[in-house]
Amino acid sequence: MEALSYFGIPPMAYRALPILAALALAAIAYFGAGILSSYLSRKSEIGRLDNFSAGRAAGIAAANLQEISIGSADHRVRLAFKSIGFDAKGNEAFYLMVGRVAAGAIIFVILLIVGLPVVTSLSGFLAGFVFVNGMGNASLEQDAHRDGI
Repeated sequence: MEALSYFGIPPMAYRALPILAALALAAIAYFGAGILSSYLSRKSEIGRLDNFSAGRAAGIAAANLQEISIGSADHRVRLAFKSIGFDAKGNEAFYLMVGRVAAGAIIFVILLIVGLPVVTSLSGFLAGFVFVNGMGNASLEQDAHRDGI
């Protein structure tokens, strides 16, 4: 523990580092297994379950991909996530919530590393909420300026 104190890491972060490392390894294993399984398993066109669910999945997808009005909350979410390389079409609420939680967790960890108490660092989740909402508004303004509106 003396070696880590050389970098000035708060004691709360000492306890969180093994958990963060385990989460990172789990994420690598999860995504690696997903990539590996896509190479190892080929989808058959004869599968009974595929034939059964294809019509239902197409109906659900068509219902989710309805047109939205420009400037609406869903439109802002699509623009914000498109600017960072994600297609949020049809899953706007999910992407918005994941973005808020992820930004909040990142800010929370940064505040802990800086040395704030845990209760004070929880304000990082509120900051993440505000940050992601602001990212959507900024994307809408950039899109409007780019189109010359």
